[in-house]
Amino acid sequence: MTDVTFVIQGKEFHVDVGVNDPVDEDISKALEEAKVDGGTEGWTARTESGEALDGAKTLEEQGVTGPDKIFLNKGPGRGG
Repeated sequence: MTDVTFVIQGKEFHVDVGVNDPVDEDISKALEEAKVDGGTEGWTARTESGEALDGAKTLEEQGVTGPDKIFLNKGPGRGG
Protein backbone atom coordinates (compact mmCIF):
# COMPACT_ATOMS: atom_id res chain seq x y z
CA MET A 1 0.00 0.00 0.00
CA THR A 2 1.06 3.54 -0.66
CA ASP A 3 -0.50 6.86 0.29
CA VAL A 4 -1.63 8.99 -2.64
CA THR A 5 -3.21 12.43 -2.51
CA PHE A 6 -6.24 12.81 -4.76
CA VAL A 7 -7.66 16.25 -5.46
CA ILE A 8 -11.41 16.14 -6.02
CA GLN A 9 -13.45 19.31 -6.43
CA GLY A 10 -10.58 21.34 -5.00
CA LYS A 11 -10.20 19.25 -1.83
CA GLU A 12 -7.37 16.87 -1.00
CA PHE A 13 -8.00 13.29 0.10
CA HIS A 14 -5.24 10.91 1.22
CA VAL A 15 -5.98 7.38 0.04
CA ASP A 16 -4.09 4.13 0.59
CA VAL A 17 -3.82 2.37 -2.76
CA GLY A 18 -2.30 -0.97 -3.69
CA VAL A 19 0.78 -0.79 -5.87
CA ASN A 20 -0.75 -3.36 -8.22
CA ASP A 21 -4.21 -1.77 -8.35
CA PRO A 22 -5.29 -0.26 -11.65
CA VAL A 23 -5.98 3.48 -11.55
CA ASP A 24 -9.74 2.83 -11.93
CA GLU A 25 -9.71 1.05 -8.54
CA ASP A 26 -7.74 3.94 -7.04
CA ILE A 27 -10.31 6.39 -8.39
CA SER A 28 -13.10 4.34 -6.84
CA LYS A 29 -11.36 4.42 -3.44
CA ALA A 30 -10.76 8.15 -3.70
CA LEU A 31 -14.38 8.92 -4.63
CA GLU A 32 -15.57 6.74 -1.75
CA GLU A 33 -13.26 8.62 0.64
CA ALA A 34 -14.62 11.92 -0.70
CA LYS A 35 -18.19 10.63 -0.36
CA VAL A 36 -18.91 11.25 -4.04
CA ASP A 37 -21.78 9.11 -5.33
CA GLY A 38 -22.34 7.84 -8.85
CA GLY A 39 -19.43 5.51 -9.53
CA THR A 40 -16.26 6.09 -11.50
CA GLU A 41 -17.71 6.44 -14.98
CA GLY A 42 -16.87 9.76 -16.57
CA TRP A 43 -14.05 10.65 -14.17
CA THR A 44 -10.59 11.42 -15.54
CA ALA A 45 -7.35 11.25 -13.57
CA ARG A 46 -4.38 13.48 -14.31
CA THR A 47 -0.97 13.98 -12.77
CA GLU A 48 0.23 17.33 -11.42
CA SER A 49 1.87 17.94 -14.79
CA GLY A 50 -1.47 17.40 -16.55
CA GLU A 51 -0.82 13.98 -18.06
CA ALA A 52 -3.94 11.81 -18.39
CA LEU A 53 -3.72 8.44 -16.65
CA ASP A 54 -4.92 5.16 -18.16
CA GLY A 55 -7.47 3.60 -15.80
CA ALA A 56 -6.46 0.06 -16.74
CA LYS A 57 -2.81 0.52 -15.73
CA THR A 58 -1.23 1.00 -12.31
CA LEU A 59 0.22 4.33 -11.22
CA GLU A 60 3.70 2.82 -11.25
CA GLU A 61 3.29 1.55 -14.82
CA GLN A 62 2.60 5.16 -15.79
CA GLY A 63 5.63 6.61 -14.03
CA VAL A 64 3.89 7.83 -10.88
CA THR A 65 6.20 6.52 -8.17
CA GLY A 66 6.74 9.31 -5.67
CA PRO A 67 4.56 11.55 -3.58
CA ASP A 68 2.34 13.05 -6.21
CA LYS A 69 -1.11 14.55 -6.42
CA ILE A 70 -3.65 12.99 -8.73
CA PHE A 71 -6.40 15.32 -9.91
CA LEU A 72 -9.84 13.83 -10.58
CA ASN A 73 -12.32 15.65 -12.78
CA LYS A 74 -15.72 14.70 -14.05
CA GLY A 75 -15.59 14.63 -17.83
CA PRO A 76 -12.60 15.42 -20.06
CA GLY A 77 -11.14 17.80 -17.47
CA ARG A 78 -8.08 20.03 -17.63
CA GLY A 79 -6.39 19.19 -14.33
CA GLY A 80 -7.34 20.00 -10.72
